Amino acid sequence: SPSVAILIDTATSWGRRLIRGITEYAQAHGPWHLIVTAQGYQEPLHVPAGWSGDGVIAWVSNPAMAEELLGLGVPVVNVSSIQAEGADFPRIHIDYQATGAMAVEHLRDCRYQRFAYVGPLGVPCCRRHAKAYWDEVKRANPEDACEEFDLRSLSNRSQDWLEQRRRLRAWLADLPKPIGLYAWGTEPGQEVLDACREEGIAVPVEVGLLADDDDPLLCNTTTPSMSAILHASERMGHLAAEQLGQMIAGVQIEQQEQVVSPVQVTCRASTETMAVDDRELMRAVAYMRQYAYEPLTVDEIADAVPMTRRALERKFRKSFDRTPMEQVRLMRLAKARDLLANTDLPISSVAYQSGFSSGEYMAKTFDRYYQTSPLSYRKRFR
Repeated sequence: SPSVAILIDTATSWGRRLIRGITEYAQAHGPWHLIVTAQGYQEPLHVPAGWSGDGVIAWVSNPAMAEELLGLGVPVVNVSSIQAEGADFPRIHIDYQATGAMAVEHLRDCRYQRFAYVGPLGVPCCRRHAKAYWDEVKRANPEDACEEFDLRSLSNRSQDWLEQRRRLRAWLADLPKPIGLYAWGTEPGQEVLDACREEGIAVPVEVGLLADDDDPLLCNTTTPSMSAILHASERMGHLAAEQLGQMIAGVQIEQQEQVVSPVQVTCRASTETMAVDDRELMRAVAYMRQYAYEPLTVDEIADAVPMTRRALERKFRKSFDRTPMEQVRLMRLAKARDLLANTDLPISSVAYQSGFSSGEYMAKTFDRYYQTSPLSYRKRFR
């Protein structure tokens, strides 16, 4: 059976899910002997000394690593978004443009009209990530300002980190508000939320935070919990293993680069609001979020505010360009997409837990909004 080295960090949810995708492929088409070492995000990745195997799947992050892998003389598939010099391997990576579009769409849906970005801007792939985001922001309004903060990765025991935190707090305090902020990852997102708390900035009312790369463990430890974009890591792992298997078998690879679109935004408390000044609308949306997955009518929402049904519908049309029940339907679809992408629940159970009366009705709604079926959606990302 082929011996394959996996040089991917195991400290992040993204890395663990990608390795899971590789493992599932190897079990179905192997057996493969996989070499996986528990390593952190910033630790150097190397094959074991004396290793003599058949192929490598790696996060190729720098020219030195690319040179080392070339010296092995075995097939290599790169799963990094970093375009390291000398890393001329077949590559499967995240679609930054689609990710940026998803981030902007979510923040605009939350009614934010100003935008900002936080991340280690000196890192080339972060710079590309930020550019894709700003491309999408300016597609709708070329006049939008680019508010950015270069948040370097530093030890939180250093004086440099303390100084950077002070500057981050001052930058956040000076931002025009309300504003939607997109973070390079969950760690920068955590720092932003901590700085907002220290500065007395209300999240999500003044600053709405969306991070890249959903890590449920880290995202649920913050206060408030952190919204994040979920990537199709398992699918990337499956594609990488499939391509490596072909290369080991001597098949010529024609498609040297594949990009994988993100799955969805996992909406949590850091963006779980509508950036509006109307308190009645805010109460209505809060009530909808609490009861969206149960039988719900417009009259019940209006009574909870309280206001008349006609006034509620008029305000929704004016502020959100949709009806209250259309908003409820979008909430239910978001819950259904999350369950389809992250669980093996039957379609009927997904429909029930998402607030749909039946699997058939959910399927019709899916087709109307996404031009696909729930089953096809699940197959695409799992």
